Formats: sequence, C-alpha cells, structure tokens
Amino acid sequence: MLKKYFNKTKVCQDLGINEKAVLTAISIIMNHNVFQFGDIYWLQMDGTAMGMPPAPMWATLYFFL
Repeated sequence: MLKKYFNKTKVCQDLGINEKAVLTAISIIMNHNVFQFGDIYWLQMDGTAMGMPPAPMWATLYFFL
C-alpha cells in the first residue's frame, strides 16, 4: 500500500526520503507486533498492527488509494 502511495504521489522524491528504507522500517514494525491482552502476549501475524503509531496513517492511505 505504501509503495503504491509513494509511486502515485512521489512524496519520497520530493522530500529526499529513502523510499526503500521507509518500506523496510514499516515492514519490520507491522510484521513484528507483540501485544499483551491480560497476562498473555500475542504476536500479530496478519493485518495492521493495531495500537502501533503507523496504524492510523496506514488506514488513511488504504481508503485514499
């Protein structure tokens, strides 16, 4: 989703941001989300890492594209 957004808007090029680094970082965040519910810890295996700072932006981009 982010790659599609970056290609559509060219925001990384305009701001001088390394697109590959951003995509790698967001992938790490979204694929290694561990959360606690009560006294049990869970590893989120699929979907958006709810409660993580990028989740609202991710959802906004989803509906934008």
